[in-house]
Amino acid sequence: MVPAARCSTLITSSSKPKLGFAWSPEFFGRKKFVVRGGYGITSFMEGTGANLRLPLNPPFFFESHVSYPTGAPGTISTGFNGLIARNVLQGQIRAWNPDLRPAFIQQYNFTTEYEIAPSISLNVAYVGQKGTHLVDPREGNQSRVPSATNLQANRPLYGVLPLVTQISYTDSSATMNYNALQASMRKRYSGGLEFLASYTLSKTLSDNLGFYGSGGVDGQSAYWQNAYDRRGDYGPAFFDALHNFAFSGSYDLPFGRGRKYGSNTNRFLDSAFGGWIMGTVYSTHSGFPITFTSPNNSNVGAGVCAYGVQGTNQFGNTGVGTQRAPSFSNVDHTLSKRFNVTERKYFALRADFFNAFNGVSFNAPDRTTNNSTFGLITSQINQPRNVQLAFKFFF
Repeated sequence: MVPAARCSTLITSSSKPKLGFAWSPEFFGRKKFVVRGGYGITSFMEGTGANLRLPLNPPFFFESHVSYPTGAPGTISTGFNGLIARNVLQGQIRAWNPDLRPAFIQQYNFTTEYEIAPSISLNVAYVGQKGTHLVDPREGNQSRVPSATNLQANRPLYGVLPLVTQISYTDSSATMNYNALQASMRKRYSGGLEFLASYTLSKTLSDNLGFYGSGGVDGQSAYWQNAYDRRGDYGPAFFDALHNFAFSGSYDLPFGRGRKYGSNTNRFLDSAFGGWIMGTVYSTHSGFPITFTSPNNSNVGAGVCAYGVQGTNQFGNTGVGTQRAPSFSNVDHTLSKRFNVTERKYFALRADFFNAFNGVSFNAPDRTTNNSTFGLITSQINQPRNVQLAFKFFF
């Protein structure tokens, strides 16, 4: 599945016509090989959340702080006394690029499918996606580095807007690309067995993860470290996993009435040992990218990527996603059986084993270089083994 180009608020969307084809040659009178392909373009306008909306600027929105040591601050009829409305731009303000463009997403794939056996097929595909004009929130009034003496005076707009500090700027210059080899083998139900095994070898690169961040994954910041060096934040996307494998299947155990072994057994033995169905789901993927960070000594109010504490008025010395968190692996099992009372009425017994082997998949280590726990793993991703039993009557 192609990953989303960016986590965002969808404002408007439009899709241009998509192109596709399918070709199925015959081999010895049988169509055992199918080739498919497709190309599509999607365009939509991304949002950056309520915090970056233009109405948050003065005079539509302002904050005023007044201390009331004695007496009442005001009444319902007069309101608070002493509040000073801001009628000039000052402090942190919000700005949008007047030429903001909708995201432009190109998706393409080339797929081959081969029939290995009457009930088994193999699918191998190349899947790609390229996104341009993706929204990127960034500092629009970042001080030029170094700024050893006067941070405020070193801001580009100080000459015309001396009271303005940070400008939360919404632009649409970010990019991303995704390339993957995807393979899957499917066995349709026959002989009591069905399964689907899928493997993806992929790589996703981006210079911005969008305003809404990475959902707890230790990836890059939503804001560029250096607003004047967009390529400095180009690297693996926070959801990038080189290897991804999943298997799911179910098997009717061949014991009991109507099955391979014990089809003529008595009802008591069949109730105990016959008619069981076993299922499993196994998933594993390689670790997600980690970006090391350090305390911000750059004096520009931006996040810093570094292997160590950087010098004063300097940015960090590392890119995003240079390290990887531990891999993830999990196995779930289920065992179930039906006890028929009549043709339409039956009891169902089911046992589910989540994290069946009680395996441990570790979380990412602490990525802040000045922490005492830097580099240490203190938690795990998955839960310990849990067993769930259910007994239902269907009528």
